[in-house]
Amino acid sequence: MERGGELLTDLEQNLPLFIAAAHGYTANHGSAEEYTESVLEWYKNHSGEIGAWAEAPLIAFSFTPSSAAAQRAFSLLKALFGSSQDMALADFIQGSIMVRYNGSKRGTSF
Repeated sequence: MERGGELLTDLEQNLPLFIAAAHGYTANHGSAEEYTESVLEWYKNHSGEIGAWAEAPLIAFSFTPSSAAAQRAFSLLKALFGSSQDMALADFIQGSIMVRYNGSKRGTSF
């Protein structure tokens, strides 16, 4: 299912179909369970008329939400900068984290 750029092109071309099918759709945002069921039911009922927009959610809905990346970033931030450096320039902090994180992905430590 390696469609990458082709899927993006199809999504762009099928956007009017998606907008037309979604016109007037509403969902209860007060309950996560009801909202989820409503959205999934809508996609099930409209998958035949929205083209590539029926495939893209299958990819997005398959991702497991996780806060692990954010937790790693804050852990690196804490390790790199103590409370005495609270006022460090944001670009310096960002650059330091990027170097440390990217270095660990390459198997190199800084």
